Amino acid sequence: MLVRVCGLLIVILVVSNLFAEGLRIVEIDSPTGTGSQVPNLAVHENIVYMSWLTESLSGAQSLQWSLWDGTLWSEPRVIHSSPRMFANWADYPSFSVLNEGTYVAHWLEKSGEGTYDYDVWVTQSKDSGHTWSTPQRPYRDRTLGEHGFVSIVDQGEGRFAIFWLDARKFKGQPPQREMSLMCSNFDKGHFRSETMLDGRVCDCCQISAVATPNGMFVAYRDRSLDEIRDISYKRYTEGHWTVSRTLYSDGWEIPACPVNGPAVTARASSLVVAWFSLIGEEGRVRTIWSSDGGKTFGEPVRLDGGKALGRVDIEWFDEGTSLLVSWLERLEDGEAEVRVREVHSNGTLGPPLGVARTHSSRASGFPQLIRQDKTLVIAWTDAKAKRIRLAKIFHEMEVVLD
Repeated sequence: MLVRVCGLLIVILVVSNLFAEGLRIVEIDSPTGTGSQVPNLAVHENIVYMSWLTESLSGAQSLQWSLWDGTLWSEPRVIHSSPRMFANWADYPSFSVLNEGTYVAHWLEKSGEGTYDYDVWVTQSKDSGHTWSTPQRPYRDRTLGEHGFVSIVDQGEGRFAIFWLDARKFKGQPPQREMSLMCSNFDKGHFRSETMLDGRVCDCCQISAVATPNGMFVAYRDRSLDEIRDISYKRYTEGHWTVSRTLYSDGWEIPACPVNGPAVTARASSLVVAWFSLIGEEGRVRTIWSSDGGKTFGEPVRLDGGKALGRVDIEWFDEGTSLLVSWLERLEDGEAEVRVREVHSNGTLGPPLGVARTHSSRASGFPQLIRQDKTLVIAWTDAKAKRIRLAKIFHEMEVVLD
């Protein structure tokens, strides 16, 4: 807004009244309508991309996407629509842009009549989303069961690695029912043979994988024989995967999946993992920092206010020196708040900042963070309004016009 006073042009910054000691939040328009859910964010050449699901009047789900240049969203476009598309609050589609500009999207589609009989399908576009390739599964397994919770890592020159949870070992009888962590590589138009990275993992927690200068790093919720479900990780180095290692010994014993996976971000040799765990009756959100690409880690830092529900995400604020973590925190009235907090490499924390109130139910999904220049964009599902909302978060000293 521009106001002329006494011949001088004064710029008035119109910003949200939500702020806390150095951080401000400004809600931005969303390209989605009522009935939208499960946002997923990506960034390429300072353009933010978002994908989401929308249900039509006929009951079919539609995977859509739009891009934001920092001012406006483009008109939403459809990648795939099907009455058999699997829509789930925790196992959601994704949209990625590889370094050389190829778009990669994945979704889930029913493969049988069982509740969790569904497959992963992957498609690509080399013309900025105007056309898409014939969808492919990243595996040859035809077991009717869960295949999902995907994470994709760019490997350069149009190649990428894909990780997922796989039910091929899950058709036995308890206690032998085990989900597996699998990986495959896409190269020259096809997926290579899949590799099993861990044959017994938590059933339905998200996977988070990133590239580092030393190779890929993947974090996931493990599952021991005595039902300890702490976060584990593996690194790909010198042509092979390392053995699984426990990130931190929470000792969380639970006979069922908590549906709460880790989130990882890496920049140069700095790598940080955020995760949720339940200690007694107290939910905790913590981060742990590595300065050597995940070879070793320091001590964890706790971020929550004592009533965390988890559903974490993480993204850099500054080049390897500070980052932002998002999660859901339960409020006194039983609802929840989308909350963020800045974490610095020396272990110091900014104050927790409430972004928006939401339901504590599954319908609120998993908030998502992405970085655009010096601003972070956060997307979440407003369970009350039944639509996706977005905001930008920036340091108070940054001049941001709204």
